[in-house]
Amino acid sequence: MIHGKRSMECTEKRKLFKEYDDAVQAYLKRVRELSDLTKISPHPEWELTWQLADEARKVCDISYKQLKAHVAQHRCRPHETAPD
Repeated sequence: MIHGKRSMECTEKRKLFKEYDDAVQAYLKRVRELSDLTKISPHPEWELTWQLADEARKVCDISYKQLKAHVAQHRCRPHETAPD
């Protein structure tokens, strides 16, 4: 409860946040792999890892846009509340 009000839940927003978080974690993993390969030059897997990191970044962008669009359309906000 927030100041005598209960928090409103939006299951779709929560789902989209989870998908965005998963996408960010996958991208971070790929960037770390790329960083590790950069230390070993030249590395035969560097180009493939670069492509995979770029694909993961694109998934992050899509997930973020979906979350942002949902919040705008549904008007759910992080601290939205309803009266008790």
